[in-house]
Amino acid sequence: MDGSDGVDRAGATRVGAPRGRATTVGATTVGAGAVSRTSQGPGWWLASDGRWYPPETRPRVSVPPPVPAEAPRRVGVPFSAGVPASAGVPANKEGLPRFAAVVPPSERVPPPAGGPEFVVVGLSDGRLLEALVAGPEGGVPLVCHHGTPFAAAPRPVALAVARDHGLRTIIANRPGYAGSTARPARTVADVASDTAALLDQLGHGRFLTLGWSGGGPHALACAALLGDRCMAAATVGGVAPADAGGLAWLDGMGPENVEEFTLARSGGLAFSSFLERSAATMADVSGAQLAASLGGLVSDVDRDTLTHELADSLAASLRSALSRGVEGWREDDLAFLAPWGFDPGAVRGPVAVWQGGQDLMVPPSHGAWLADHVPAARRWLLPAEGHLSLVVDFDRVVRDLLDLAGPER
Repeated sequence: MDGSDGVDRAGATRVGAPRGRATTVGATTVGAGAVSRTSQGPGWWLASDGRWYPPETRPRVSVPPPVPAEAPRRVGVPFSAGVPASAGVPANKEGLPRFAAVVPPSERVPPPAGGPEFVVVGLSDGRLLEALVAGPEGGVPLVCHHGTPFAAAPRPVALAVARDHGLRTIIANRPGYAGSTARPARTVADVASDTAALLDQLGHGRFLTLGWSGGGPHALACAALLGDRCMAAATVGGVAPADAGGLAWLDGMGPENVEEFTLARSGGLAFSSFLERSAATMADVSGAQLAASLGGLVSDVDRDTLTHELADSLAASLRSALSRGVEGWREDDLAFLAPWGFDPGAVRGPVAVWQGGQDLMVPPSHGAWLADHVPAARRWLLPAEGHLSLVVDFDRVVRDLLDLAGPER
C-alpha cells in the first residue's frame, strides 16, 4: 500500500504471465527460457521486441505462398526487416487476421475492403498494442475504448453504423488484455500516449473517441491530453473518479462490483483470487449464458436488451478479454481507484455524457457527477436506460458525437 490512494499496487506487479510462458515469434513458438538479451552464438537473431532468439526460431524470409481467394487475407507490414507479417502471424481467437505495423504509414499495405481485422503495433517502450480496425481506410477514425473486463471484438451492428457514417472504427485492447502487452501500474492517463502512437502508425491524425463503461475514463483521457487532435468525445455509462468530491463511489453498484472494488482497494492475494474465480466462470461464456453470468449487475432493462446480436457480441468480447488471464482486468480496476493522471475538469473539447438511470454496473450518480464536472458536457441522463441498453442504439451515440465535432470533421 503506497499510502496515497489506498491501492496496493505491489500486488499488481507481482502477478503477471506465468514463468516460462511461451512467446510467439512469427510462425514459431518458443519457451521463454530460449529468449536472451544478447546473442548466444552463430545464427541467433534480433527480433523487433529487442530480444535475441535461437536459430531454429527464425521466421522464414521467403515470400509465402498465395492465400486462397476464399480465405481471409492476412496483410500488413514487416514485423522485422525482411520478414513479412503475413508469413505466419497467427489469427486471433475469433479467427480474424492480424498484422504487425512497425514501419512508417507510407509503407503500409492497406487492409482489404475495410476489414475487420486485428493489427498489432510496436510501441517505443517495447510493448505490443493490439487493435481491431474496420471501415474505410480514409475515414475519420472512431477510437472506441472497451469496457471492463471486455476486449476488442467485432460487433457487426456497431461496425456497420460507423461505416455508414464514413468512419473507421479502431478499438485497441488496453495493456494486459488479449494481444496487448501488460503495463503494470498503468494509469488511466497512459491510454493517451498509446492511442496517439497507434493512430500515428495507422497514418491517422485527428479522431473522434467514445468509451463505454470502463472505457469512459479512457475516452476522457484522450480528450483531456491529446488536445485538438481529439475532435469530440463521449463517455457511455462511464465511471467517475474514485476520489470525486461529493460522490459515494460504490453506492448503487450491484453486489459483485461492490465486492470487487472493495477487494481492489486492499489489493493482494484476495483481490487476485476474486478475479481468477470470476474469470473461471466467464472465460467460455456464450451469449445465452451472459445475463446469468453477470448476476446482480444486470437490471431488468439490461436483461431485456440482451438479444442474440448484443449478447453474442459481448460474450465474444468477454472471452477475448479473459483469454490470457486477468492482468488487464486487474490493472483497469486499480487504475480506476488510483488518481487518473488528469483532471476531468480540464477537458476543453466537446464531450457527451451518456448515463442510464437503471444502471447497476456504473450507478447514475457517476454520470451525473461527470455531467456536472466536465466543462460544457452535453448531458444524456436517461432514466429508463440501463448499462447495456445504452449501446443498443449505437447510431444515436455516433450521430451525437458527429454533431459535437461539427462540420470541420
